[in-house]
Amino acid sequence: MKTYDLIYLGSGLSAHVDALRRIKTGEKKSILFLDRDNPHLRRHSWCFFETKPYIDNKLIAKRWSEFEIRSKKQTTLQSCKFVPYCLVWSDVFLNHLKQEIEQKANCEWRFNEEIKQVKNERVETKFGSYDAPKLIDSRMDFSQYEKDTLIQDFCEFHLESKDDLFDPNRVLLMDFKQNNDAVNFVYLLPITSKKAILTTTYFTSNKIEIATHEELFSDYIQSKGWSVLVNHTISARLPMGFLKNSNSHIGMLGGEIRSSTGYAFWQQQRLLRDLEKPKVNILDQWLDRLFLSCIRHHPERMPDIFLKLFSDSKPSNLIAFLQQEGGFKERFDMIKSLPKTFFLKRMIYDAFL
Repeated sequence: MKTYDLIYLGSGLSAHVDALRRIKTGEKKSILFLDRDNPHLRRHSWCFFETKPYIDNKLIAKRWSEFEIRSKKQTTLQSCKFVPYCLVWSDVFLNHLKQEIEQKANCEWRFNEEIKQVKNERVETKFGSYDAPKLIDSRMDFSQYEKDTLIQDFCEFHLESKDDLFDPNRVLLMDFKQNNDAVNFVYLLPITSKKAILTTTYFTSNKIEIATHEELFSDYIQSKGWSVLVNHTISARLPMGFLKNSNSHIGMLGGEIRSSTGYAFWQQQRLLRDLEKPKVNILDQWLDRLFLSCIRHHPERMPDIFLKLFSDSKPSNLIAFLQQEGGFKERFDMIKSLPKTFFLKRMIYDAFL
């Protein structure tokens, strides 16, 4: 049995960020990271609008100057030249943080550790037991979220083609598919004219099987007439809702994820720079609950609502909302673009029924 000052259950982004925050505030401790997987070897995309120069240029794999939203009825194209949409690779970024932690603290990573039991100050895995006076849990547990929490269920397909199929300057944030049971869209990140990441996404109350993602992917590729090779796929599920109770956990279990969008990466960068959690914005919480209620009860209406929101709002104000920045002025501009009768009815229904 080994003893540490601090043990992290899960070694994803939030664990790395929390450890660095503690190190920067003077906590020079022995740290153990436990994980059933090795996130330093698993590649997927983390994206954000670069409203502030938080990320080292060498870590940003791609920037886009335009973003597009599509439905069957409408397409909107917006410029984000001065606030580019950016991509970092998860494995590159985590390894960068890992090196920084290793330079500043006595730390150890143990992967393929299936956690069997957590009790008091002890963690038991299939390989042994570890003790620490402080255990910090960053694992996902959907049961800790409110009963009506939605799921963002998605699958990334990393594509390569012999032909020039993609516009490397424009990201397709949402290409909506007709679906009366869930909000369903395709998300396309062109890395070059021949390489891209295509993500099939569902906002839903139910788990989506991989076969469903593969079917949507195949249909989309065929509709475009593309001939592509899939080099890599990765799937995940994120909560879209609110925790039942406040707690001392971190990451998704600590509420460090945007309820209505699943955005988490940028908030982690703010945590790392400010060294403390941002204050809860009551207006954003209200808007998140309203959006989630509309998604839950009227998924068939949401493509048109998203198109109107992205078409009629100033891009800078919309970006501020997505990344939990700005204030009342930016939110008021966004609220003005929403269909008022529809949202008012939803508000009244949620308040009294």
